[in-house]
Parts: sequence; structure tokens; C-alpha cells
Amino acid sequence: MTKADGMNSSFLKSYAVLCNLANITSINDSTKNTFLMMSNDLPHDPMLLQEPAFEPSEHVDNSSVGESYMKKTDGNGNTLLMKDDYQLTHYQTNVAAMLKLGEWLDYMKEEGVYDNTRIIIVSDHGRGLEDNIMPQLVFTDENGSMRSFDSGFYDSVLMVKDFDSKEYTSNDNLISNADTPYIAVNGLIKDPVNPYTGNRISRFIDQKEQPELIYTADWDTDENNGNTFLPADWLTVHDNIYNKENWGYLGVK
Repeated sequence: MTKADGMNSSFLKSYAVLCNLANITSINDSTKNTFLMMSNDLPHDPMLLQEPAFEPSEHVDNSSVGESYMKKTDGNGNTLLMKDDYQLTHYQTNVAAMLKLGEWLDYMKEEGVYDNTRIIIVSDHGRGLEDNIMPQLVFTDENGSMRSFDSGFYDSVLMVKDFDSKEYTSNDNLISNADTPYIAVNGLIKDPVNPYTGNRISRFIDQKEQPELIYTADWDTDENNGNTFLPADWLTVHDNIYNKENWGYLGVK
């Protein structure tokens, strides 16, 4: 967990893009509104990084970092324990991505285009890391069998910086990455609709008082397609997602 040799080529390809965001950004005085959507796979290809810079190295050696290496603590006193290299590499890779995105945002501030930009950072899903942050869920199904789930798969990233926003706030209540289209167009397009379905673009949380969430390994749309998901476990959650008591099991359907 402290040393590694070699490089992950997939990691480096995505990391190189994040390192060069300022170099591939063009800024001009046009008054035309613009939209940019960028996808980067860095969190999908984790590798052990050299701390404290969280940078890739052909020869990583973190043996001298100290106790903080195995126990990460945030500004609110929450501690994330590192039990294995799977947890550690995912944590380090996510930190590396955030650091590089932060450098790009600083660049945008220096160039005077940060305030008039709505910025959304969102992931497609979370990861089941069996950590001490997201609850490990155990339920009994209709046959009396025990069913276990790692709610970390639902804990995706969703960060929004709105126009001229200066304050930082966080929200532990259920918000879905499915709300990204709504967040993107809110206040900019009157009565927005999905151009493919004609349905109104609304907040996911407004559609049901207690949303239902599918838990399935059949993610491949070549197999799990059409208008109905293949049979799978369904869960429900309300309010604070970090509270184990707020989760429920709906069975297989």
C-alpha cells in the first residue's frame, strides 16, 4: 500500500488532459453563449500515486508519509480509513482529479471568466469501497434470505458552481446525478423539455416523495435495454443518505 513500480497507461492518458486544460482552453471577448461538455475517465483507472502531491510516478514510495497516509481526515473531522490498496488508489485518484480541476478553475478566475460560467462536476456513479462513510446495508428478502448492498455505489459526485456564486455549501440529502440536465438549463431555458421524449425536464427528487433506486450488475445496454430494466433488487432512500436507517429494501422486481 506504500510502494509501487510501473505506470497505468489509461490513467496517464486521462491525467494528461486534466494537466493541460488551461493549454487547450480558448478565451475571447465574444458575447455569444456557449456550452461545453467534457468527459474524463481518470477515476475509472486508479493507480497508486506519490503523496503529498498526488502525482503519478514510475516509482512510488509513500513509506515516509506517516500516519496521515492510512487515515484521511477532512476539515469537519470526518475520517476515512484506508484498509486496502483498492480504497487507497481510488481515493488518491479522485484527489488527483480534483486538484487538476481546481487548477483549471483558478485559471478561469485569473482570466475573468469564472463568475459568468455555470460549472457542473458530476460522475456517472459511485463506487462500493466498503468504507466507513457510506452505510453497508443488509436486508431480508421475501424468502427470508439475507441481501447485502454497498450504498457507496450510489454516492456519485455532484458539484455545482452557479453564476457569480461565492459561497460553498454542502447537502447530505438525496440529490441525483439525473438532475444534471435540470441544473444545467434551470433559469436559462423556459419550460425545458427533453428533445428525444418531449417530457418536461424536472428535478428527479420532485418526481417521487421517496425515490426508488435499482441495484444491478446488468449495466450493459447491449443486454439491459428497452423500456423496462431486467429484474433486479430495488432500494429506496430518503433525506440523509449517510444515515443507515433512511434506507429500505423493496425486493426484486
